[in-house]
Amino acid sequence: MAVVKKEPRRGNRLFSSPTQRTAISIFLTIGMVAGVLLTSERPAYGYIDPGSGLLSLQLIGAWFAGAFFVFRHKLKALVARKPDDRFEEHPSSTRTCSEVNGPMAHRD
Repeated sequence: MAVVKKEPRRGNRLFSSPTQRTAISIFLTIGMVAGVLLTSERPAYGYIDPGSGLLSLQLIGAWFAGAFFVFRHKLKALVARKPDDRFEEHPSSTRTCSEVNGPMAHRD
């Protein structure tokens, strides 16, 4: 029987899966493009209206309100308390007091 020798492992390789390598290359490409755009800026001789800041705040607020509206059921399920199996309601616990003790239970 032939003995197959395994090559020694070279340790944990960082970003060894193809998905991780693709994500890192996209991230680096975006970073390089942003760096080029930020270093090659020219002065802008323009005027920004003071109401523009409020408009951007309104835009951000509307975005969050819309996201909340769309994902409200998922957020509710995330925050809602899950029923505990220990406190599961027993069928006999739904009976009224008069059903358990009889019709004369509340007489003085």
